Amino acid sequence: MRLNFNKPRISVAFCSLFGMSMAIFAIHFVYRFLVVTGSKHLQKCHPQKVFGLILFTILVGCLWTAAMYKFLGPNQYSDILLSLEYLKPRRLNISNVDYVGAHFHQIDSNGVSFINWNSMFAIVLMTVVIFLSFSTVFICGHKIYRNMQEMMSLRSSKDHNLQSQLFWALVFQTLIPVFLMHIPASFGFLFSMFNSSTELLGEIPATTIFMYPALDPLPNFFIIKNYRNAILAFFGCRRPTVVPKDSSRPNSKTSGPILSNSKLGSAAH
Repeated sequence: MRLNFNKPRISVAFCSLFGMSMAIFAIHFVYRFLVVTGSKHLQKCHPQKVFGLILFTILVGCLWTAAMYKFLGPNQYSDILLSLEYLKPRRLNISNVDYVGAHFHQIDSNGVSFINWNSMFAIVLMTVVIFLSFSTVFICGHKIYRNMQEMMSLRSSKDHNLQSQLFWALVFQTLIPVFLMHIPASFGFLFSMFNSSTELLGEIPATTIFMYPALDPLPNFFIIKNYRNAILAFFGCRRPTVVPKDSSRPNSKTSGPILSNSKLGSAAH
């Protein structure tokens, strides 16, 4: 059963979400850069800006999906390889499998090996998208850090500390998918290009990718102080912080008579 846009498959949806994550990484850092620099673009709420960012993310996902479907879709050579190397030992049939993937070195009916340039082109296109995404991340991250250092003397220590916590939480939230998604997948593609890949290199990213949604929020919980204190207090490792009352303010018992005396005084006049 081949991939078909008329019959959406889980693999197509997965590829689209993976591509959309590239745009989301860049948008996170661009937004944080605009916040730190106090950009006028965030001073007013413009719905068209929000819809523009959403549309941009969807377009990147569609581009990624189109590349997967057009250049990395099933073909007769990949069907033969998948059937012999993977499906036959597991007593499965190619007609019951839906897949997409890069197959760089293919063998024709005469046993001659040739390079599948469709797979090469798709990987180059995806590499460009990833490069643009992470270039935006690194450029904005560097500018955010420089701005925070320059504005340290002009901001209160509390504000600077909060911005620093948010920045480092965002950095670690970006590093998690790098180590769980991009590096394992890159090693798989790299070894496949040299025709020396193993089945393990395909199973590792399939496992680590599903760990990403569970681990991604953790930097916020442990780096941002308020979240960290709340979690420690919830598990009984830290007592909740009690804000003392301001002793300089009059309490309700003294404020009552003072207010009534002032009223009596004004009435006497």
